[in-house]
Amino acid sequence: MDRIMNEVNAEREQLPKAAARALNTAARGYITDASREVRKRYPLLKLKDVRPLFEITQFASVASLQATITVRGRALSLVRFLVGQNVKQGSGGVYVSVRGGRKFIPHAWVQTLKTKQGDDYQVIFVREGKGRLPVKVLKTINIPNAVNIAEVYDVLETLISDRFDIEFERQLLLK
Repeated sequence: MDRIMNEVNAEREQLPKAAARALNTAARGYITDASREVRKRYPLLKLKDVRPLFEITQFASVASLQATITVRGRALSLVRFLVGQNVKQGSGGVYVSVRGGRKFIPHAWVQTLKTKQGDDYQVIFVREGKGRLPVKVLKTINIPNAVNIAEVYDVLETLISDRFDIEFERQLLLK
């Protein structure tokens, strides 16, 4: 009887450790799955544009069985989705492909700018009125909003729950 009680108590002590390990592994997997789903939805995005914006800010422990994932990021410049540019004299305009199909934006142009450090970067400008000014920079969705889109969120929710279940069972078998 004592042997059975000792085994039950030992297994009870292993549950929080296994849950914490499984949560941390599921959190790491969530980052991979989320970046993959966002890139599936926006095919011209690269992994280097998406992956660094995810961070596990709190890992799970035996004392706190909770892992927190934070997604940061500003609106992306539309130039990341640039497909082509109309270069005929006087016509102007750019072609972009945000979610598959090409779209023409008339009277827009690509401009190369410099940062204070001297690095070059490109943006797409479009005029807001009839005159030369004002102009505005065209931007698109930010990654936190891309993750919170209902279709993406639902897929990620099922993926992370499946990943946690598999990992929790695996951790329990490891002892």
